Amino acid sequence: MLTQRDIYELKRVIKEYNERTGSRIKRSDIDALIRTVEIVNEYYYELGQSLLTSWDTKSKFTTGNFDKLLTLVKKYEIRKPEKIGMDLACLDAAARNQNYVQDEQGRKFEFGREMILKKLRENEISRNNFDQIKKVLYADSDQ
Repeated sequence: MLTQRDIYELKRVIKEYNERTGSRIKRSDIDALIRTVEIVNEYYYELGQSLLTSWDTKSKFTTGNFDKLLTLVKKYEIRKPEKIGMDLACLDAAARNQNYVQDEQGRKFEFGREMILKKLRENEISRNNFDQIKKVLYADSDQ
């Protein structure tokens, strides 16, 4: 969770940028950044929901929103193809209730329902933090 100190430091960095460049951050640049981060946050949330349902039903499942976001993530190359491959492998592992997943180098990582729930909680914190960051960015942007 972001602290008030974190918010203060973000505001300080933006102020220093504005003073150094002589202009405020462009609203269009902030919009592009925010849209990308929102896609990523939503992608992780929908992946988590899909993993949890796959685990609970012991059948591979993806939400409609995950499918749409996966298309966007691929189209705009927001996530590396090998990472997307791992995400999809995790869906298979969840459907089989595996206690590990294996990456492309053969390394095994702990996996399971509790890990899925932990990642969903982390995503919620990330989304809340980003909501705070958005407010700061928009407050200090040009119109």
